[in-house]
Amino acid sequence: RSIEYILKAIEEGRITEERINESYNRIINSKIKLGLFDKDGLNYAWNEVEANLLSSKHTSVSSKIAQKSITLVKNDNNLIPFNPNKYKNVTHLLMSTDSDFL
Repeated sequence: RSIEYILKAIEEGRITEERINESYNRIINSKIKLGLFDKDGLNYAWNEVEANLLSSKHTSVSSKIAQKSITLVKNDNNLIPFNPNKYKNVTHLLMSTDSDFL
């Protein structure tokens, strides 16, 4: 969808080709600085990310954030299969891929 919106913005003159080129160059330069175009650079970068995400420090912090967080969801167009007329009270709805909840 993003591409569609960008193309429409270009057609309507809200985004210039120069702006697209600037964004492209900024992204490519960032990837070069990260070494993503080096031999095995992408694999190295992903391994680094994966190692940090799976560290006990990260999982501890993310768990604390999740425990103290709340997300309010607006059900426009009734996309969430939930009928509020069927229930008097709702304590919480939880959707998670965390293995602790499966």
